[in-house]
Amino acid sequence: MGVSDGEQARLHRQRELYGDTAGIEFSSTDVVCEIGSGVGANLWIAKQVARGRYVGIDVEPKQNEVAAKRAWAMGLKNTELRTASGDNTGLPDGGVDATFCRCVLIHQPDPTPLIAEMCRITKLGGRIIISEPHDASYHSGPDKTHLMKCLRARSHYAYGDGRGSPEVALNLYPLLIRQGVRDIRVTPHVISVHGREPERCRAFLQNWLGIIATVADSLLEVGAVSERDLDLAAAEAEDITANTFLYQSMWIAEAIK
Repeated sequence: MGVSDGEQARLHRQRELYGDTAGIEFSSTDVVCEIGSGVGANLWIAKQVARGRYVGIDVEPKQNEVAAKRAWAMGLKNTELRTASGDNTGLPDGGVDATFCRCVLIHQPDPTPLIAEMCRITKLGGRIIISEPHDASYHSGPDKTHLMKCLRARSHYAYGDGRGSPEVALNLYPLLIRQGVRDIRVTPHVISVHGREPERCRAFLQNWLGIIATVADSLLEVGAVSERDLDLAAAEAEDITANTFLYQSMWIAEAIK
């Protein structure tokens, strides 16, 4: 995920579109650490913990620079952004009230070290919250064949051959239970949009195009898709009919240390 203005805007729109964070709340005095904080799409957490502190961890310095500018623009004074690996944050044992990550584990060849770090830095009685997409669930049809081809090619390029963990959303319970946490709750966040909601449907399909665009040059280079596939995918994303249907799911896990 890039730091261009267009990609930043897409990431913020994506969080709003998906709606998976809508029911997540923190106490105003909590210290919350987000792993994989990126360009600051989840700075809503810092607003919730107005009398506490938000710590964002990201491995990319440029992502943190962008997030810092956004935090300043939002008037946030309780925000700390650290450049560090998600499995080695540098934070003390039990140093935060809650840890949070979203759409991060899917990019990890092995998500276990990152989850272990989240548990380590969370205090006893604190919360661990994870939201991950189930990549294989993403589907649109019946007339989006080129769009789906490009989306699947992007998924294989990003997560295939051990580069990521595309099924991690379905494995959150066993991953957490191995860490010895308690009160684990895993719930699906299902998104389905029909052609009778053309603007919302178009917004989701355009977001898929944005996801594909981040690696489009690489997909062309390896021959996974053609220029024609990409052009037809873009046309399909604009063509919303009464038969158009879109489905995708996120899985949200919460546990207590």
